Amino acid sequence: MSFEIIMPVLGMNQDTGIIAQWLKKPGEWVSSGDAVLSVETDKAVQDIETRHEGYLSHVKYEEGAEVPVGDVIAQLTATPEESTASASAAPAVSAAPVPAV
Repeated sequence: MSFEIIMPVLGMNQDTGIIAQWLKKPGEWVSSGDAVLSVETDKAVQDIETRHEGYLSHVKYEEGAEVPVGDVIAQLTATPEESTASASAAPAVSAAPVPAV
């Protein structure tokens, strides 16, 4: 069984969040309550905790990527084999330049 980690809504007018830092590496065990990544918005940087446990896998975005709210950014899997198999299956999406407003 796997659990999805999605880009959360951290503010009322937030459409996207920037992955400031991954605090766990793909294949690393994550316990319930562990901070997995830091997300930056226009107002703050916040650590994102998980309510589930498993091995971090299927990481879809690299640090610096701007991600729409609600997008799946990674998964937690039950076995390390699932996490290492997924690491080679699909490359992470690189950060895209953020247009100046």
